[in-house]
Amino acid sequence: MDLTEPIEKHIKSGEYDEALKKIDDLLSQEFDLQSAKNEELYSKLMHLRVAANTFLGKNDDVILDSVRKDKFPSVRTYNLGKNEIVLIYKSQFLQKSGAYVNTIHSKSLFKNPEAYSARYEFLKRIGEEKINAQLKAQKIKLHEGNFIVLEHPDLITPFSYHIVYDRKHFEPVILEKAIENVFDDAVKRKLSSINIFPLLFDMTYEVPDDKKKALAEKIAGSIAEIIVRYLEANRNTDVPEIQFNFVKTDTMQTFDRAFYRAIQSSKTDLYVQKVLSIKQKALMEGANTSDSSFIELLKEMSFSLDDDSTILLTGETGVGKTFIADIIHRNSSRAGDKIVKINCATIERQHLISTLFGWKKGSFTGALDDGKGGVEEADRGTLFMDEIGYADLDVQRALLKFVEEGIYTRFGDPEEKTANVRFIFGTNADLKRLVQLGQFQEDLYYRISKRIFEIPPLRKRKCDIISFAEDTVKKLNSLNEQNGFALELDEKAKNKLTEFKWPGNIRQLIAYIDTLYIRCKIDNISTLTIDMICKYPPEDESFNKLNKYSQLRNLLEDILKEWDTKDGNMFDNLIGPILAHLYTSNKIDQKKISHNFIGIDGSGGTKAIIDRHCDKYEEVKNKFNL
Repeated sequence: MDLTEPIEKHIKSGEYDEALKKIDDLLSQEFDLQSAKNEELYSKLMHLRVAANTFLGKNDDVILDSVRKDKFPSVRTYNLGKNEIVLIYKSQFLQKSGAYVNTIHSKSLFKNPEAYSARYEFLKRIGEEKINAQLKAQKIKLHEGNFIVLEHPDLITPFSYHIVYDRKHFEPVILEKAIENVFDDAVKRKLSSINIFPLLFDMTYEVPDDKKKALAEKIAGSIAEIIVRYLEANRNTDVPEIQFNFVKTDTMQTFDRAFYRAIQSSKTDLYVQKVLSIKQKALMEGANTSDSSFIELLKEMSFSLDDDSTILLTGETGVGKTFIADIIHRNSSRAGDKIVKINCATIERQHLISTLFGWKKGSFTGALDDGKGGVEEADRGTLFMDEIGYADLDVQRALLKFVEEGIYTRFGDPEEKTANVRFIFGTNADLKRLVQLGQFQEDLYYRISKRIFEIPPLRKRKCDIISFAEDTVKKLNSLNEQNGFALELDEKAKNKLTEFKWPGNIRQLIAYIDTLYIRCKIDNISTLTIDMICKYPPEDESFNKLNKYSQLRNLLEDILKEWDTKDGNMFDNLIGPILAHLYTSNKIDQKKISHNFIGIDGSGGTKAIIDRHCDKYEEVKNKFNL
């Protein structure tokens, strides 16, 4: 007798609760799930349970196979170099692979799993006793981002990775490192394929119905982006084929859209490849470069044009970060709206937050009306924040909230506002170093550094030096056409320009050509020669804009702002103990007289001043996390 017949009769008779009771009774029994026959029975029971729940008005759904085939293909393949990503409409446990990949909570592990979860499926198939024995033997520290490995030779796939994830809210940064670690391990094991579950999709069961789709899109989008980045970084490595298996078409469609956006090409969609090549070409032409390494960087950059991902452009001052940000915006899906540019280095610290988020009338002297900030101006468009390393911590914290939640407040206004902005950041500073120094928010750094593109300096793109020089002269000739003056660049002069370092990069080169042009115009010289360049050479060394004393001043300024008067005298309770510790621990040359060198000496009776400061060092160290 077919075990499902009584259940189907209950459903046809409208006895849905009775049907659910019998389904759950059967699912709770220990029956063999290794054979295809019993797997088919198990899947049928699950479908009947979903059907009964649907008739009861619950939010489960089931799409018949015949309908699915009309709406969506059973297999979808994406190529990235020699690596493949395959989406398959089939139960994970019926698809053979080298290993499964799933997420798990560090505290609950496989205890009391939800019936709809992958943990439930693993517990059902492997058995609690075998799982607990393996966990006990591994003795792994279960912190977020780590993973455990389970062996199950009786299953069609012999073992599985289980990534530890404890957050109640989705946090892609944690998942990213864990996925990379799993992939690295799979490469070492020389696996031919890995089968990834829809990671963290159980979160969608815990949010209101109107937010389920958005959360699913966010999770799938981040996972696709993480995987594509890994494959791009390991193009020459034999990465296992990456498989995703689905039993619900809407989940498969969500991941298909995610990978479509992340890769922007598939072997079955020539139109996407054509559009991508057109945008790549536009990017090359806009950047005005013939340097092969820079062209490769621009090609990589073209994959980020339409997916709204945050971009961080790094490189020396004057290298063209603003120029590149303009090109990205003009060729992105947001090109119909404006790009707003804010240079954090040119705005006073106290004004930057209002410049970014706007202000309320009367919130400060001179605020006669409400003012729009860059975020509001750039709504539905792009906001380019150059020299982000100059933004102070208050601005960074407000910016992090907006990047994460899309919510901000204007200066002096408690009311929260929203905006849809695509961010491009620029910096000539080492943000990692600033994080270590406590001058840049670590969370913000990870948020904005997912896609980093380092613009090479002009001295490494010698062929571009000549191109920019020629273009600058051409533009100046056009402006002076009515005056009847035109300048030519001598070939030897062009080659001479490539011999300089150009520490100010494109900005310096353009300014230099402009200066020489004016000299030639005044002297009525029609050809710019090598003699003129040798007579008026460009600055060939970079300025040391911020020496160690300037850095010290800036650090002290920040500390003074945060210094609590309850902490007392800053020298006695911070600076003195640090100096004394450095002196007595031989960090400072003790041949120098302590009084002249650090302002304190060994005189002062039974307990020298320097000793008293040393005694206080441990307290200072713990208090300020030195």
